[in-house]
Amino acid sequence: MIRFISMFVLLSSLLFGEVEQVSHKVYNRLLQANEKIKIGNYSEARDILVETLNSEINKTEKDLTIYFYGNLYLIQKRYALSKMLFKMIASSNHLPKNISKEVGKNLAKLLIQEEQYLEALSYVDVESNEKETLLLLQVIYNQLHHHEASLSVMKKLIKLEPLNIEYWKQTLYLYNRLGQSPKELSVNDIIYKIGGDEVSGELASNLVYLFSDAKIPYQAGKILDRSLNQGLLKSDEKNYKLLTYLYYEAKEYGLMEKSLKIRVKLFDSSEAKAKLSELYIKMSRYREAELLLLSLKNDKEYLGQAFFNLGVVYFYQDRFVKARKEWLKASKFKKFKKRSDEYLLMVKEYL
Repeated sequence: MIRFISMFVLLSSLLFGEVEQVSHKVYNRLLQANEKIKIGNYSEARDILVETLNSEINKTEKDLTIYFYGNLYLIQKRYALSKMLFKMIASSNHLPKNISKEVGKNLAKLLIQEEQYLEALSYVDVESNEKETLLLLQVIYNQLHHHEASLSVMKKLIKLEPLNIEYWKQTLYLYNRLGQSPKELSVNDIIYKIGGDEVSGELASNLVYLFSDAKIPYQAGKILDRSLNQGLLKSDEKNYKLLTYLYYEAKEYGLMEKSLKIRVKLFDSSEAKAKLSELYIKMSRYREAELLLLSLKNDKEYLGQAFFNLGVVYFYQDRFVKARKEWLKASKFKKFKKRSDEYLLMVKEYL
């Protein structure tokens, strides 16, 4: 159910300087009714409003009184009466614009509760960029399965709250419903076209972590990748390490390879060499894996891993004697002893 956010604003803030057709007498009556409503004295508020409607007042004063009357019923959850009164003034040309919009939004909320979505849409300003109106439109379009219109609304909401992960999730869902899966959706569509020139390093960084936490690693990786290329985020090993992890989680091994190569080239990272060699083994690119593993023999921290994986490379190349030799070396390292011993037993059958 839609929650009504209908706090009464002081009449002076709504009308002062906007409507000249309200007499001082009517102004005071509406102000009195407003005060009675604020303290929960609905009966006296109703009496004041009825008395005002029965007096000689102009069209603007009458419509404003009906507006207050409709809100009185709304607060009392007498929705049918509230809807009836709001409909009486929905097309009024005598109300201030801000009050006309409130009338439309209240009617839309009431009709949404009744699941009258098409009629609700007729009372909402579809060109609005105001959050409450956009949320109403989103509910309506979702119920009507108008995915393109709903997507347009989500883009506006993201501009208002770019770090709201629920908005991003809904946006990706809508792209998917329109035939574009999140993997096929370019980062340009979901962030750079939406954010435009306002995309900052802070926004990009936050979105990376928001998408990552939401278990959408591909989009997190693409945003990070694009941000690094455009200089929005620092091109340090920490960020490229995160990029490797995100592409690994997304099972995007081609992009993972690219990020690992950058880490090897820019930072001479032994960790990146080790991971890249393992990736090459999975891809049956044994010569490239061998070259990386041979270079790792100069790093004591990765020496055991280099011996063990070289044994794997040589085994898949049917170089069984060399494989046995590397696993014997790897078995001297506690971390790799158990696995090396198992592989040594296996390789005996091929010697």
